[in-house]
Amino acid sequence: MVSENGVAGGAVQLNPLRDQIHVATSCDLDSAATAPCIPPPMVTHANGSLVTAASPAQIGEEIVIYALGLGSTDPQAQTGQAAPSPALPVISLAGVDFNYAVNAPPSKGIPAPLATCTYGVTCPEPPAFAGLTSGSVGLYQVNVVVPPSQSVFPCGAGVVSNLTISLIGQNSFDGAGICVAPSTAVSRN
Repeated sequence: MVSENGVAGGAVQLNPLRDQIHVATSCDLDSAATAPCIPPPMVTHANGSLVTAASPAQIGEEIVIYALGLGSTDPQAQTGQAAPSPALPVISLAGVDFNYAVNAPPSKGIPAPLATCTYGVTCPEPPAFAGLTSGSVGLYQVNVVVPPSQSVFPCGAGVVSNLTISLIGQNSFDGAGICVAPSTAVSRN
């Protein structure tokens, strides 16, 4: 019920969501950006530099995906306050899905009752870390290790991404398409 000066008004039904995941981009940080703003996702190497086609992620490397709307932390974060150090972990991220396909969109994966996690069916995996970014307000980070693949199609010539990493929450999902360097096979003669 909404009331003003003690006078009851109308009833408003609220349906709060545990999460509303959105992978951050520079458009989220630049209030002067004009539409359409379609920059790459904010995914960085451990040194803080962006993962790009010119600086691709490496298989086995731990990278950081910055996001908004991942939901509650444990313990509960103070609203409007910079996140403390050490970072507070989130409780509503169901997992991370990896898709080594060219320019693939994010995916919410296969629902748990249907997923058998057998060959050919990927199930969400836990990230290395998912929580608020220390010193920031409302900014989350999800640290993941780039998984191996049998083959990686190189980025360039229309290939914007060769790996899509989807963040899967209880109510929402979003993802980041990134470039991963093809692994070099050692030839044995």
